Amino acid sequence: MLFERSLFALGASLAVIVAASTGAAVAPASAEPIDGTITVSPTSGNAVTDTYFLDSIAVSVGATRPFTAVSGTFIYQNGVELGSIANARNAAMAETAGTNGLDGNPVFLDRSIIPTNNFVSNKKLSEILTPLSDGPFELRYYYFASATSPDRTTDPYVSLDMTFDAATDEWAVAVSKLTSAVSLSAASSGSSVTLTATVKDADSGSPATRAAGSIQFLEGTTEVGRADVSAGVGTVTLVGVPNGDHTYTAKFIPGTSGDVGSTSDPATVNVGFVLPPAEISAAPAEPTGVSLSVSMSDMSTISGSTESSEGESISAGLRVSVVDRRPASALPWVLTGQVGAGDAASDAAPDAAFEWTAGVVGSGLAQPPSIARVGGIAPLASGEPGNTSPTTVTATVEPTPRQGAPSSQLPRALTITLF
Repeated sequence: MLFERSLFALGASLAVIVAASTGAAVAPASAEPIDGTITVSPTSGNAVTDTYFLDSIAVSVGATRPFTAVSGTFIYQNGVELGSIANARNAAMAETAGTNGLDGNPVFLDRSIIPTNNFVSNKKLSEILTPLSDGPFELRYYYFASATSPDRTTDPYVSLDMTFDAATDEWAVAVSKLTSAVSLSAASSGSSVTLTATVKDADSGSPATRAAGSIQFLEGTTEVGRADVSAGVGTVTLVGVPNGDHTYTAKFIPGTSGDVGSTSDPATVNVGFVLPPAEISAAPAEPTGVSLSVSMSDMSTISGSTESSEGESISAGLRVSVVDRRPASALPWVLTGQVGAGDAASDAAPDAAFEWTAGVVGSGLAQPPSIARVGGIAPLASGEPGNTSPTTVTATVEPTPRQGAPSSQLPRALTITLF
């Protein structure tokens, strides 16, 4: 153990002697980091008051030949070594101290068995050879090819970014920087629009739940709302939005230094469209005939996510009650629905279709879910005559207009017919 400690001290002394004899400054390390990660505990602390710098250290990759003689941990700032922070480790290191990576396996060293485990760290961060300056620094875990001449300019290492506050002596593991991407969805209800933006990691595509900052919502170049990001999401609800199509974008403004902002693709939503009252057709009103009543909800337009290829989706609900007082010898009744887009050109749109789903309470039967093109007739329910109690049909129509269709092709008429 004493040999290992003096080994790194000797290396530092030699560097100073060479520099003094040549009149040159100590050259910064030129070695490249290897792929791998360092995990430490704690992830923050105080360089002066903590008894030791670290309680544990883990490295995801082990050494490869010929760099299997010794491993060591050093502090670097601006590419210059400031000193070692742990005893050197070789194959003779006690097993109770942990694993040092020299056998090619990952590293794990902690103080659970040896509280004074100097292979984790052997001093306070303030006790390294050259004091830290304010700002970022590195913790490097090296694998050396030589036990007598460890070369920190060529031998491989794994690096962990950290930060130091010289005013408070506080240090912390640096939070990895985020390169963001934003997706936006928009939904309307009456004259209100809800905009929801999700911040994602541009590299992985997963939600960036740690993202800090705000979302700026824009219509064109005009800001229409702003929201803080929470768990990767920011949302606003706009009220009193004029009727018609509105196109929005969302811009992520990072609140953490180094994170990269981004702007979403546009999302378009139609506002203020209400399906007109249904046109009702029924059998002749007779004392022994069929009566029909209809109530329905407003239709609203909902824009899909900017990442979706489905475009707009629309839905409308209606409730129909049928009372059939005809004799049992009469023909069964059939209830149908028909959706029109409002003009002949739109009615001919080849990709515009409407899916109906109906549910029935009472003696009638719901027809299977059906799909009809604009202007087509879809059966909703049927029933036998002679039932004086109401049969209530609750139906939902889901029009799916052609991708990118203008608002003129959205449904403008709904006809309910009882045969």
